[in-house]
Amino acid sequence: RRMAEDALAAAAQAIRDADFLLFACGAGFSADSGLPVYADVAASAAYRDRGLTYFDLARPVCMEETPSLFYGFWYSCLDLYRSTESHCGYGALRSLCAWKHRTLRPRVREVFSRSLKERSLPEATPPYFAYTSNVDAHLRRYVPVKQLYEVHGSVEDWQCSDPRCQSTWPIDPSADI
Repeated sequence: RRMAEDALAAAAQAIRDADFLLFACGAGFSADSGLPVYADVAASAAYRDRGLTYFDLARPVCMEETPSLFYGFWYSCLDLYRSTESHCGYGALRSLCAWKHRTLRPRVREVFSRSLKERSLPEATPPYFAYTSNVDAHLRRYVPVKQLYEVHGSVEDWQCSDPRCQSTWPIDPSADI
């Protein structure tokens, strides 16, 4: 127990001393909200009985050969992700980011501000960034999109499967799924 307390104290001190924060969130972070991880997202009987896996449903060939299956799967994911409440860790992350922004040391703030100006970035850019492999868009509820990198994209933004096409399309938040 003492080792755990010491580890937490050391982590808290490291966060206090850090000039910038980088959050890396993966499937476990979403799973704590009750969302399935990749291995389980396609585990329903409707897919399992047909011998389909997440990989099968996510491939562009599925869209080409069975568009109703493809869109049905992804819209069911979108509906699940939108209707699931995020766990309290997301709020803690937002609070930590806001705290870091308020408490950035004056010298670091000066250097950071100068660096932003040199790169023609807005001076209000916060001293934190989040990186996630999750596609559920839950971090978007808590971290500004400009401070977020979604390595696999998001169900909220769709894109053309043709490599020559670089366009993306946001899904209307009011769309009746």
